[in-house]
Amino acid sequence: PPNATVDGSFFTFTGFGFLVNGTQLPADKFKVVKATMAEFPALSGQSVSYATLLFPNGTASPPHTHPRAVELLFIVDGELQVGFVDTAGKLYTQALHVGDMFVFPKGLVHFQYNAGAGYAIALSAFGSASAGTVSLPGTLFAVLQLTTREREKLGIFIPLSFPPNATREREREREREREREREREIFWSEIFFRRTSSPEKNFPATVLIL
Repeated sequence: PPNATVDGSFFTFTGFGFLVNGTQLPADKFKVVKATMAEFPALSGQSVSYATLLFPNGTASPPHTHPRAVELLFIVDGELQVGFVDTAGKLYTQALHVGDMFVFPKGLVHFQYNAGAGYAIALSAFGSASAGTVSLPGTLFAVLQLTTREREKLGIFIPLSFPPNATREREREREREREREREREIFWSEIFFRRTSSPEKNFPATVLIL
């Protein structure tokens, strides 16, 4: 970076000290502490970065992708249920324990969930100084969360005319939207909280369609 003093300190990152100095860890929410090019400028051009993942009991890292890098996950403490979806729509899951490693191929949808009784800590290495993270819940369902008027503006649904029973039809549409919302909640709950160590299962094709 411009005006940076390049000495030993420039090549040193101390942001993971909380793992060994007794700092209180988050008690109720999943948290990521990153060591990417943004936090550690010395990584620029080095094709590597790191992250510490902190999972209180019952928390998850929702489905997401890293478009610019593969992720190699190492379990430091506790247990994690993990999985990813390949390009054919198949779900691969595994129960990981302390000392285990798991690889998430570049660009594939994946998740991690702490189904154990205690805290879980994992370290992730990435093959890029800036792997990028795209969260699926916030991107895939953005259109579905739009109002009817917003969808009409986008051309997703434009009624040609309004029948006499338009009010009733709008009420039916609202009910269908509520039903779709319930289905989405059930869908993601099944992914997050599936407690299986089966190496592979068929994954709903709707994931790829969405």
